[in-house]
This record gives sequence, structure tokens and C-alpha cells, in this order.
Amino acid sequence: PFTERTLTVNTCKDLYNEWRGKPGYWEAPTKGLNVPLKYVYTTQDRKENGDSSKRPLIMFMTGAPGTYKDYSYSLPFFEQNGVDSLAFTWPDTAFSRKTNCWWHSKQEKTQLVFDFLKALKITELDMLVAHSSACYVALNLFTSHFKTRSLALLNPPPVKTPRCVLPKFVIFGCGRLFQHKDKRDLASFLLRTSLTMMLHPVKKDMDNVFQSVLAMMYGDSPEYRKDLDTLVQMRLPALVTISDDDKLFEIGKSLRTLKDMGRKPETFWYYDKNEGIIQEGVDDYMEVIRFQGGSHYTFSRHSDIVNEAILGILQKALEKQKKIF
Repeated sequence: PFTERTLTVNTCKDLYNEWRGKPGYWEAPTKGLNVPLKYVYTTQDRKENGDSSKRPLIMFMTGAPGTYKDYSYSLPFFEQNGVDSLAFTWPDTAFSRKTNCWWHSKQEKTQLVFDFLKALKITELDMLVAHSSACYVALNLFTSHFKTRSLALLNPPPVKTPRCVLPKFVIFGCGRLFQHKDKRDLASFLLRTSLTMMLHPVKKDMDNVFQSVLAMMYGDSPEYRKDLDTLVQMRLPALVTISDDDKLFEIGKSLRTLKDMGRKPETFWYYDKNEGIIQEGVDDYMEVIRFQGGSHYTFSRHSDIVNEAILGILQKALEKQKKIF
């Protein structure tokens, strides 16, 4: 029901000029990189159909890899509830191979989002929803003072390095090797072999694996911890979802990250695999929903619960800002 659009955004000019001496960025263009983005934007759809009324706006960001279609259970829900949505697909590893400079770092992605929103003439967001490694970007965007009224972090990375990229010297070492054009086949072979030996699930498409590895490699844990602290201090209306059976981010490390944010397990909403309530949560500016069987994709596995929770946080934010909803 939504129109897929494509917009080419020139981005990262200043960043690439600063980073040209860094590994992997030797060929970064000094005039910035032209990045084609596929996206859906329901505000634009409505305007083209003669409806220019004001509605709250949520931007959705996927993990790596991912496409805006990951939110196929969310976008229709918010459309039905009078909320506009903007969702896009990040550049993939094929784009990295082509450009030899786009390496899915938090900084590149944040600048791309800034320039994308500027091109669409969007100056504020009522809510920002991010999944997995996109949480690095969401928090960076928020702490960079882009006006955002509320935040949802879906299966966010823990502060402590998750099992899926351990040992770091092996996994991230392969990521570094992949940045060299003449060593990519070797990097793919070594990463596949390493993951197999460590009994990690291995996907056929290694480019997707490298997109995940690079996004995590550039996640910048010390700054991520600071960004989480800033979120807590600002008391921004927020939602966090986690799952006991998340195979990428183990639950123990997720619980520790939330504990460091002042969130205790007894305050969480907790649902079993059949969406029965194990524990009712505490109504606070930040809500945490824990699932027994949400996998790494809580927002699609339990879309009804997560969508309602996102809508509830959005309403809190709008009431706080006294914005009509």
C-alpha cells in the first residue's frame, strides 16, 4: 500500500576528508559519496493524494543487514492509527564493494540520516525506532541534538561485546581484511571457517554477514555507553525490547546493560512464548518489554505487543510536548 521511492543523497564529505588516512577509507571521495536510498514515506503518499494534514512522524531504522520491509507489520498499524512513517534501507555490502569506502560505521550512517532528513525537509521526529545495530545510530542521532521526542530500541546491542562477534580479534580481523579489495575472498573464507569452527550459524550470503560484522565493529562501545547514559539522564520517553532466546545478543549481557541504565528486571513487562503475561511492568518514562521467545526480531515475532507499546510511548511523548494527537 506504500509507494517505494529512491533518493540519492550526497553525504559524508567532511567525515571522509577527515578519515582518508584511516584503514579502509583511502579511496573515500573528498566531495562526499552519492548514496541511493530506497524508502517509503507516508506523509508524501498522503500529500500526493490531497491530504496535507499534520500527523505525528516515526522514522524506522533497520539493523544490518535489513530493509524497510522488515517493518511490514508495523507500517500498516501506524497508518491505521493516524501516524506517519518514514522507513528506508541502508546501503548494503555490494555498495561497499563498489565504493571501497562505505563500511557501515555509526558515523557514516548518522551523517547519511542527517542528510537524508535534510533532503526531505524534515527538522524533527516524534519518534525514532531502531533495531539491533541501528541503535548505535539512533542514540548518536539523539545525542547529536537532532530533535527527537521519543525512542524505541528493539533488541539493542549490549554494552559488553556479544557472543556473536567473539573472539573480536578473529571476527573483526576478518572485517578489517575485507576492506582490502584484493583480500576479500580470503576474508570470506577465513570468516566462514572461523564461524563454523565456533559453531556459530553460518549464512550462505557472506556479504550479509560482513555487513553485520562491520556495523558491530564500528559500533564504538565506549561512546555507546555514554549515549545510553545520556538517554537515561534526559528521561526521554523510551521503549526497549529484549528476548531470552536472542541468538545474537545473549540475554545476560542485555540484562546487565539495562541494569547499568537503572532498569531492574522486576520492572519489566515479561511475556511467554504464547504472549501470556508472566509479569506486569512498571509505568515509567522508559518501558522495557522482555519476551521468552521473541528471537532477534521481537517487533515481528510479537508485532501486536510491540506496536501497541511503541504507540503508547509516542503518546506519552506527544502529551509531554503538549502536541495534539
